[in-house]
Amino acid sequence: MANWRKKLDDILKEVKQAEFTDHDDERRRVRQYLQDVVGPAFEEIKNALEERGREVELEFRANQAELAVIHQGEEEFYFAVKIRAYREMDSAFPVIPLEDDKGRICRAEALVREGPRYHDVTSYDKEQLIEAFLYEYRRHITWVL
Repeated sequence: MANWRKKLDDILKEVKQAEFTDHDDERRRVRQYLQDVVGPAFEEIKNALEERGREVELEFRANQAELAVIHQGEEEFYFAVKIRAYREMDSAFPVIPLEDDKGRICRAEALVREGPRYHDVTSYDKEQLIEAFLYEYRRHITWVL
């Protein structure tokens, strides 16, 4: 019976060892991306949508930026860019950006309310990020209609 407690301790020890701290360069670089690219892109999207009669709610956190499109008092669409960290794994696609010296990978990924797209947007400029939003927005609206 006590074996599961040891397994739990081992799991939590691994999690603690894998956690990022604020001084990690890769996490800091992706946070800077959220501030320098995602923030201005979301502001432009917000302004354009509001000019067209939609309400937009923006929320910025240290590891995530969220944009919710509101129409007739209800959420019509949700789009976010979130910092995700992974451990390096052997794969068929070994080139993944922003790997740190501990083999951890940190990147910005696009998400919609239906779930993560695991879509790495870390290298996108503002215009490309707006295009990614428009692609997902159209996809959602087309599916809903």
